[in-house]
Amino acid sequence: MTPYRYFLSSRITDPSPPIDELLSVEAESPAAAATQLLQRGLLPEGWESQWIHFLEWTSKNGTKHGFYSLRLSDVLKSPRTNT
Repeated sequence: MTPYRYFLSSRITDPSPPIDELLSVEAESPAAAATQLLQRGLLPEGWESQWIHFLEWTSKNGTKHGFYSLRLSDVLKSPRTNT
C-alpha cells in the first residue's frame, strides 16, 4: 500500500494547505484512496461537488509523483452500500 497525502476542495484551482496540514490514507491507488474515505465515512457532506488532491507520494516502483486531482463524483460514480 502507498501512503497518499491529500486535501479536499470545492474547486480544482484551490491552493494546497501547508504540507504538515495534509491528511493521509494508505491505498493501492488514488481512486482506491477516495473509495476508502467514502466507505469509512470520512468525506464531508456534499462530497459529490468536491475535488480530492493528492500530493507528494511515491509509487511502488519508486517513482515520485507530485500532484494529482480527481473530482470525487467522477471516481465515486456508483452508490456504495454499507457492509
